[in-house]
Amino acid sequence: MTDTAARAAVLRDAMHAAVTGDEAVIERVYTDDVSGWSPVMEVVSRDDLAARVALSSAAATARRANRNSDTSRTRATPSDP
Repeated sequence: MTDTAARAAVLRDAMHAAVTGDEAVIERVYTDDVSGWSPVMEVVSRDDLAARVALSSAAATARRANRNSDTSRTRATPSDP
């Protein structure tokens, strides 16, 4: 594997881990002192990143659950003849 391909693989894994919250991959590809920011998140360590991704993932799951329960309550039911 070329140096460029190896770096691309690490970047791909890092992005995937940051989105999915895969803690094993976060530990493998991020250093303890990782720091970064985006419009929606700022991190100052690998543990901070893992915690924030977990919170973000939990919030997204809750939003999906709420959206699904709202949809099931608003479905039309056939009227009795």
